[in-house]
Amino acid sequence: MDGIKFLQTVDGRILEVCTEFYFNYLKDEKDKGIAFSLFRHLIAKDIFSDCSYCLENKELSDEDYAKCRKNNGLVEKAVDSLIEKGVTEDEFYSQIWTSVYDNIVFNSDEDKIGILFCLVTNPKIPYFQMKKPIVTAEEKDLEKIVEKYYHEAQKGQFIMNMDYENKLETSVHLISLLDTIEDNDGKSVVLVGALNVLYDRISTLMEILESLDDEDEEDDESEDE
Repeated sequence: MDGIKFLQTVDGRILEVCTEFYFNYLKDEKDKGIAFSLFRHLIAKDIFSDCSYCLENKELSDEDYAKCRKNNGLVEKAVDSLIEKGVTEDEFYSQIWTSVYDNIVFNSDEDKIGILFCLVTNPKIPYFQMKKPIVTAEEKDLEKIVEKYYHEAQKGQFIMNMDYENKLETSVHLISLLDTIEDNDGKSVVLVGALNVLYDRISTLMEILESLDDEDEEDDESEDE
């Protein structure tokens, strides 16, 4: 099975996939062009859906994952630096390969697998070049726009809070709502209100997770005593 076919059909946890892929397809690939192409296929996240080839389910400890993420800060800096430059998609993948994966600092198999894992799990990858948006509203006009579309913004938040079983219903309702608004400034205000519902949920979830981590640390300290 070639590397791309493997990625199209593989099923398993991401760390397992990265490990298997690295040793069987990437590590000993002498053709840099082929290796780079395989690398780009790996970090396209949709390869992990509708899969048929199952990896052996190996036991992976928290320590295994911690080792893989030890260079995550460096990976994030490299990704953010290229995003700030506004490079093209081709330039992004070429430069992230050179600056992160092909870097002699990361010379062990463990480091290379860890870098692949960090890239695959980075929320800003796959990367897309985005043009700087044109914001027509001045800061002083924003309050007037919010006031004008207050009802629509409330309706957008209502839609987000409905938790439709079919998520397409949410998007259809939002699109229908945005279609009633003629100018982009109004649409932007409504979308900000809708997105705030998601941000609030994420913030609440993070607070819960942090409190659970604190409880685990307290339990560990109690056991040590």
